[in-house]
Amino acid sequence: MKNTYFTTKIKPWNTFLFLFLLLCLSPKSVTGEQIVHAKKILVSPIIDGKGDDSVWKDIVPITTHDRVAKLDITLKAAYTDQSVFFLVTFPDKDESRSHKPWTWNKQKAKYELGNEREDTFVFKWNLLTSKTDLSHHSDTPHKADIWFWKGNRTDPGGF
Repeated sequence: MKNTYFTTKIKPWNTFLFLFLLLCLSPKSVTGEQIVHAKKILVSPIIDGKGDDSVWKDIVPITTHDRVAKLDITLKAAYTDQSVFFLVTFPDKDESRSHKPWTWNKQKAKYELGNEREDTFVFKWNLLTSKTDLSHHSDTPHKADIWFWKGNRTDPGGF
């Protein structure tokens, strides 16, 4: 299993945003929402890519299903007065860190764009007070905040 962490600074008045996380990957995304309850913690977890910090032990996870990758994703959330932390766990047979690498083609004597794509995870939640379909296939207009984790471009720590 691959464990991936997300951390960001938040203002205390924004804490409520992290209590109601809407996931566009869920099969429930068209008909409802999934709620990730973030637990208030006093000490930040160690960000080491292992996910075995005691902070995560008693936090109730939710599981959502990525219909494109056909895999289950488990999420846990915690926050301090200054930061919010997400533990995202999903099975990953081959860690994908390359994204569109240029490779040399000897026969053509030129560089060509490669086919590899990096592992990616997206948080997306509604910025409106009304319920909204945040799925990728929705034609419903909405306002949402989107955070990306990408194995090559946004993970300099290599977790």
